[in-house]
Amino acid sequence: MYRRKEGPDDCPECEVPMTVSLSGMRFAIHGQGPGSFAPVDFGVLGKAETKEDFDRCVKTIEERFPGKKVHIEGESSKKKQERLDAIRHRSWQKKKNNSLNDKMVKEIRTHNKRLKAEGRKETKSASQLAKGT
Repeated sequence: MYRRKEGPDDCPECEVPMTVSLSGMRFAIHGQGPGSFAPVDFGVLGKAETKEDFDRCVKTIEERFPGKKVHIEGESSKKKQERLDAIRHRSWQKKKNNSLNDKMVKEIRTHNKRLKAEGRKETKSASQLAKGT
């Protein structure tokens, strides 16, 4: 440590005056303030924007599931795309198993909206409506 106006002491080994260079020095946020934390989406618990939110969500999960630990993994764009493709495939497979296609799903949705506007409820499932039973 030294005073700025006095500058650093001479080198203790060779007695040459030392200089201070700030080139290459980068400024970064340290600690738990805004910008120091990458947001994490916890689904139903919400998105943790700060470390405090993250700690609160982890604590909530650990309270709900005693004896379990939370492990957070990063998600690359490739992993995210694979996950979304799997969701789309499961949706398509579910429709196929119920003998539905996109046109039928749209018609059923329109039918349900019309019934809701009339104040009635439909007790049949989507596949029963599609099959006409």
